[in-house]
Amino acid sequence: MRGIEASAAAGSALGVLVLCAAGLLAWLQFRDRGRRDRLEQVDELLYFRRQDMRRYAGAVLMAVAAIAIGLGSRIDPRVGDSSRRWFVSIWFVVCMLILALVAVAFRDWYAIAAYARRRRAAIVRERERVIAEFQARKRNPPEEDRAATNGFY
Repeated sequence: MRGIEASAAAGSALGVLVLCAAGLLAWLQFRDRGRRDRLEQVDELLYFRRQDMRRYAGAVLMAVAAIAIGLGSRIDPRVGDSSRRWFVSIWFVVCMLILALVAVAFRDWYAIAAYARRRRAAIVRERERVIAEFQARKRNPPEEDRAATNGFY
């Protein structure tokens, strides 16, 4: 029984560590959400709202996984048939939660990349618009500009 006690202690410690990490990530996301200035563009507002949901979902998945790790480490699968089923079920759930966490992380990474592409394209469009306005103004300067420079550029 010495092995199961060590396993239970290690599992509990790991569960507490993962639970603390989930709490820290949720707190950081909450703090980040409060620091944002008022967003005026609808696409930015929607993007950050979805980002908050993804990151809070990740924190919840981590917290549930931490609890399951703590519980799963306390079960001795050698005792009986019932405990074996519980052991396998709990660790299967832990594996599925980890896969779900990876899926949420990849989704968040993809959303960040897509948002960056959209923002870059908007900056390029704005730059092209400003350059076109400048060139048009240089070709056809307003009358007050011509008077100020005496017709010379």
